[in-house]
Amino acid sequence: MLAQQEKIFTDVQPAEEISSQQAYLFLNFLCVVGLCASAITANKIVSLGGITFPCSNIIFSLLTFPVTDIISEIWGKSYAKKTVWVGFLGQCLFVGLIQVSLWVPSAPAWPNDAAYKAILSTTPRILLASMVAFLSAQMTDVIIFSKLKRMTGGRFLWLRNNVSTFMGQVVNSVLLITIAFYGVYPIGPLIVGSIGLKWLIALIDTPLVYYGVYAINKHLKGATLAYTDDE
Repeated sequence: MLAQQEKIFTDVQPAEEISSQQAYLFLNFLCVVGLCASAITANKIVSLGGITFPCSNIIFSLLTFPVTDIISEIWGKSYAKKTVWVGFLGQCLFVGLIQVSLWVPSAPAWPNDAAYKAILSTTPRILLASMVAFLSAQMTDVIIFSKLKRMTGGRFLWLRNNVSTFMGQVVNSVLLITIAFYGVYPIGPLIVGSIGLKWLIALIDTPLVYYGVYAINKHLKGATLAYTDDE
């Protein structure tokens, strides 16, 4: 009995390690939510200040690139790649469930079937574009971030955050809009507007990345050493 109790206590992880795991899970949660929301909001084309872009750009930019950059900074490239795959698979499952709800026959008395389909139905082109663009852009971001962190010895977070995000956003915008909207909308203005908006958001979210790294590092043992295990 005593031996079992001792094993229970020795298996319990330190509080800071539990907090670290909780923080990592929460960041993965944000990434999945952002991607699921993007799958729906990509259908809406908006115009702000003369710039035209898919509404999903705002959600996608705020809840994916900053998240993977924070994870890359604290846990390293391998964990950031895991988050990318978790987000991708979560988006696939979400889209699949939405499609099932569209395929199931609605009740004859339900008056909102047309509106439901109009809002939630996503063309195969947009689904393919979203998935290809996300994987390509996020892997680009993670790899560039990791390389810059190794090159700078862990200094200049603002530099690697902005450079990696800028490059990833270009990849995302070009792939997403070209695959999803070529032949449907003029893609030139959409690409330019999307890149401009995402770069602006990347500059704005830099303080959030700094705060996220600082807040999470308070619960870790020692300094951030992710750049030592990237390769």
